[in-house]
Amino acid sequence: GGGGGGGDVVSRRLPNRGRLMVAQLAVLCNMGLLVVLLVVVPKTSYALIALVMFFIGLLLSIPAFASDLPNSAEVVPKALRGLAYALQGLVQGTVSSTGSLLVGAIAEGWFGYRERTGELDDVPREDKIHNRDALSKACLVVFLSCWSLQFVLYFVAYSVYPRVRDEIRAADGGDEVNEVGSRSRSGSETSSSWDESTGTATSGSRSR
Repeated sequence: GGGGGGGDVVSRRLPNRGRLMVAQLAVLCNMGLLVVLLVVVPKTSYALIALVMFFIGLLLSIPAFASDLPNSAEVVPKALRGLAYALQGLVQGTVSSTGSLLVGAIAEGWFGYRERTGELDDVPREDKIHNRDALSKACLVVFLSCWSLQFVLYFVAYSVYPRVRDEIRAADGGDEVNEVGSRSRSGSETSSSWDESTGTATSGSRSR
């Protein structure tokens, strides 16, 4: 996708932090767009709301494909990459599933969301506007807090990621060399010669 391609391009120029910078830029843009959506855009401008939401949805996938998944593949041993992807998906799914609950709790506890049990059409207009604003403020608190934390953690990764990546590469490279050496020692030696009478190459093997 576009996020993965952008991460590849930037990482060629900045191998230690290029992908992280792309992810940070996407997170920062989403924070700004969310403020525009919930604070600036008039609530009756449905076309503008849809446009901003489209770009938010587009940017949401960039950190994962531009940075998180590729970098995860480089900071765990090859034998554990499947487990690492599974755990990453588990954590993301668990945290995401609690987001709506957290928004609801903050809307009620901090911003006075007025719970109604009757039909929506029976709710006074004043209450509808109040509840809408309470949910908007709760969304701002939850999303901006999470994205701010994500943005800061990428700065931490600037120093951690290159060191761990190089250690894993060295370890995986050593394992590959040892594996090739073991196969060559337990295999056989092969020699080749040219048969002038037939014009073909012949080979023979000698076990160690």
